Amino acid sequence: MLCILALLLGTSARASDQSQALVLAPTLFDSTADELRSYLEVASFIQSLTGKPVMVENYVRYEHIIDAFADGKVDMTILGPLPYLTLKQRIPAATPLFRFREADGRDHYRCALVAFADDARALKTYAGARLALTQPFSTCGYVSAAWIFREHGVDIETMSYDFLGRHDRIALSVVAGSHNLGVVRDEVAERFRSLGVVTLAVTEPLPGFALVVNTARLDPALVSQIREGFLKLEPGTSLLRNWPRTVRHGASPVSDADYQNVSRALASVQIPTAGKPAGTAP
Repeated sequence: MLCILALLLGTSARASDQSQALVLAPTLFDSTADELRSYLEVASFIQSLTGKPVMVENYVRYEHIIDAFADGKVDMTILGPLPYLTLKQRIPAATPLFRFREADGRDHYRCALVAFADDARALKTYAGARLALTQPFSTCGYVSAAWIFREHGVDIETMSYDFLGRHDRIALSVVAGSHNLGVVRDEVAERFRSLGVVTLAVTEPLPGFALVVNTARLDPALVSQIREGFLKLEPGTSLLRNWPRTVRHGASPVSDADYQNVSRALASVQIPTAGKPAGTAP
């Protein structure tokens, strides 16, 4: 599914305007119409910095964002570390300008392996368990799960796993008992703690989601305007109040060195593109 929202302030969406528009494809965590509409606020800010109209496009899966970026249909996207590195391998001109801060001011997050409190036990006892994951190319997906299990001497392929998409679906599936384990962002694990979700283990710190642009398509001066404009934002200002919750807490600088631990993890894992049903041999 692809949804396009055009932000052409003060005018109707004319074909000539749209041909000159910048296209932003964000990562959606809740996949709701309200979340998508809230990105118009972000698009409005980018337009104020660049003077160019901005269109927001919603691609449901990371693979679709990466394909659209590679095809020149997307100029900017908001990605976590693993999708960014996957994109960078394909399009060297993909460049992160800054990373968004978490609600508590951190410029990083962690992926958390979670279980329902009544089923929490030592990780080595989960062989044959049912594991819920987001998307194949999500940072808090197969790679982070394999990373965590490996550190505890467990082979992820001894388990069955399903890709459910959104982080909230994973947490709710664990609460309902449909899956024994799940991997979500640490802030999601905290949000669902009152429902009995507990964290068993976490990854190393990961760089926050970044605004990634195609420097082969955007003028260097425009890129600088976007970077400097976001880095000047003060957390808590009224401008950010209606922005999506994952990007409303300000931004901090980013560099390629910030991605080294994720790059090592990615190099050591072959990512499956489909789930593994229960009873399938490792």
